[in-house]
Amino acid sequence: MHDGHPSVTAAWSPASTIEYFGGDEGLVRELIALFLKSSPRLLDTLRARLRDDDLPALGKAAHALKGSISNFTADGPARTALELERLCSLGRRDAAAAAVEQLEQEVTRLTAAMRAFERGAPTCAS
Repeated sequence: MHDGHPSVTAAWSPASTIEYFGGDEGLVRELIALFLKSSPRLLDTLRARLRDDDLPALGKAAHALKGSISNFTADGPARTALELERLCSLGRRDAAAAAVEQLEQEVTRLTAAMRAFERGAPTCAS
């Protein structure tokens, strides 16, 4: 294993994630399936807590989503979720609303990349 999480800024890299998990593509595919199943519910929770103006609960939801995302990348949506947590702790509702919107877009891009990977052939020849 590497010292840090896979680092992806522009797009998620399946190869980096597989390498991060010691070459275990099967495990990565399982993690992807779990993330694709749970991420819509996590995003719904973010939107609901924002609508309720419940910043402490929004921060907790952002933390949960960040934990799920961090299996795949430490950048992009993981950083946005961390920033959302911070904004919630500071009581900055307007900035938090913008972060929720950005996070939704980033998670949408991440899940699209994951679905493309799921449809494709295995990336490891071993």
